[in-house]
Amino acid sequence: MLPRDERLTENRDYRRVYGKGSAVRGRFAVLHCLKRGGTQRRFGFVASKKLGKAHDRNRARRRLREAVRLLRGGFRPGYDYVFVARKADTEPSFSSLLAEVQALARKAVIWQEPEKPVCDTS
Repeated sequence: MLPRDERLTENRDYRRVYGKGSAVRGRFAVLHCLKRGGTQRRFGFVASKKLGKAHDRNRARRRLREAVRLLRGGFRPGYDYVFVARKADTEPSFSSLLAEVQALARKAVIWQEPEKPVCDTS
């Protein structure tokens, strides 16, 4: 789980990222990002009711959260990020979800090569 100071917790933060930020779309997720300044990066995760029942939405958010946790060293500090799960024909494998999260960050030009190993298990 991400530490509390690395999570978006308030509705106004999500609205600010949606309203003023930019978006990059992928097959399994959409990445919204907004430069905030500072040295901290914060993440939020959303799954709409279009995705299915509550357990499907929870699973989608949980998988995105874990992918970001493993890759968070590569995201530039000073930004707020919101990942929105998208409905797909089939559920993606975790490795393809990891690849897409990294590809979205590269496409949004916010990816930097992490200083520590990608698979941080802490």
